Amino acid sequence: MLGVLLRAIILLIFTVPAVLAQMPANPTATTPSATDPHILTFNNPHISWLPSSRPRNQLLLFLQGTSGVPRAQFLFLETAAALGYHVIELAYPNDIAAQQACINSPVPDAYLKFRLEIISGGNMSDLIHINVADSIENRLRQLLNYLNIHQTNLGWGQYLDRNGQICWNKICVAGQSQGGGHAYVISKFHEVARVIMTGSPKDYSHYFGGPAKGFDSNTKTPLDRYFTFNQIEDTVGACDHTQQMQILQQIGLTKFGTANADQPSSNYNHAHIIVTDAQPENVISPKQLHNVPLNGNISICPPVWRYVLTEPVQ
Repeated sequence: MLGVLLRAIILLIFTVPAVLAQMPANPTATTPSATDPHILTFNNPHISWLPSSRPRNQLLLFLQGTSGVPRAQFLFLETAAALGYHVIELAYPNDIAAQQACINSPVPDAYLKFRLEIISGGNMSDLIHINVADSIENRLRQLLNYLNIHQTNLGWGQYLDRNGQICWNKICVAGQSQGGGHAYVISKFHEVARVIMTGSPKDYSHYFGGPAKGFDSNTKTPLDRYFTFNQIEDTVGACDHTQQMQILQQIGLTKFGTANADQPSSNYNHAHIIVTDAQPENVISPKQLHNVPLNGNISICPPVWRYVLTEPVQ
């Protein structure tokens, strides 16, 4: 018996380092054009993280805001990996803000078409043109295939079906600002595991004087899977907190309650709209308030992140 135990210990000593040696360092940078030679623009590297705890077999897809590029040091995404998520921060066409293009458009569904053009590519909007190769969907599909090949048996393959299509039902879609609006539109047309919008949505039409058409409760994803986290003095995108709440009411999220992160609570009363008036020191621009929900230097943020990433949903 002792000999068997000794051999098991020796085997463990020599095999564990070998297994660990096969694990790629987190995070990993992957140039979009390396995954698909047809991708010719917005070629800043995608950043991906493996779960750093027991895998929950869900992928967190994160989309930056206007002109934002993926970065390797990002506490929100590191938190997601620590909670067991596979994580992808995707580089995608984001140099034009939805508000910049659509705020005064007389087309009722201008915002929706603008975002669908970026998400799927093609000819859905007259305000922007993105080819299919450069779209969010193609970039994600190609990256997942690339990671599955180059990081074999580390779980990336579960997010593609046998036909190589994205398994949206295993993906939590999250985004800041413009990226949060894309997260909503993706979840409108695909059933996803969870939706997290920070600094968003801000799709408010000044031409029509109200929330953009299409931002409503008609979604493939159950509404109890949606979470937002916003700073109440954020006015970026010519959309203030009152207008933002009108959008969330039109979507149907206000019925799940609103919680103030500045007032301590263990579970935020299970609310799906989280707000804060926290501010960084020496605020000199509206964008600093806009980015508060992802500011790792503000103490109330990490608990909110853990909540929106793990609060049970249907």
